[in-house]
Amino acid sequence: MARPSDRAPIRKQEILEHFYKVLGEEGIEGSSLAKIAGSMGVHPSLLIHYFSTKEQMTLALVDYIAQQYGETYLGWIGDIEDPQERLSAILEMLFSRDWMVYVDQSVFNACHYLGFHNKEIHKRFRRMYSRFADMLSVEFGRLMELGVVREMEPRQMADLVIAMTEGLDFYGTIIGTGRRFDSVGRNMKQAALTLLLDGAGADGPASGGGKRGDAECRKTGT
Repeated sequence: MARPSDRAPIRKQEILEHFYKVLGEEGIEGSSLAKIAGSMGVHPSLLIHYFSTKEQMTLALVDYIAQQYGETYLGWIGDIEDPQERLSAILEMLFSRDWMVYVDQSVFNACHYLGFHNKEIHKRFRRMYSRFADMLSVEFGRLMELGVVREMEPRQMADLVIAMTEGLDFYGTIIGTGRRFDSVGRNMKQAALTLLLDGAGADGPASGGGKRGDAECRKTGT
């Protein structure tokens, strides 16, 4: 039988999953410890045992979301070896509805809103985006060495792509994730390709809404 200390990580993740659920349903104002405990079917004192304040729980939730994003990113492109296919897959992922809805945007934005007035939450978001930019910088650096993308500082390239992705995600909360979003996403992917390839991009916009695009990315100067 597992000791209480052995179950702590499991219990914490369970609490965060129910916090995520209640936050998506009730919003930040309605996601009280009592409602989270009610969703779990436990006494609120159990939550306080693992998280002494709601702020601590929110910080852990942001870390949880960041981990999910990282694992998803690596899982979707990890087994693609061809550099041009990998570039297309990365952009297809980032400008697709799959990426946007992977985390409930109401939950993400609620936590992000708190970061405007909470320095620790803000630090978590900065760390999350910094790690994501690091991953993309590594990708773009390798693609640059292979001549797949144009010469540019990799971190700057990563920042531009992330800014475009975030803009699409925000716009998606306004227009929804239907056909219009898919159309805007395809155009945004094509714009990103043009940026990365310096005008020598794919033959027309990428089609489809899957996790891996089928656009042909030509090498710069070919």
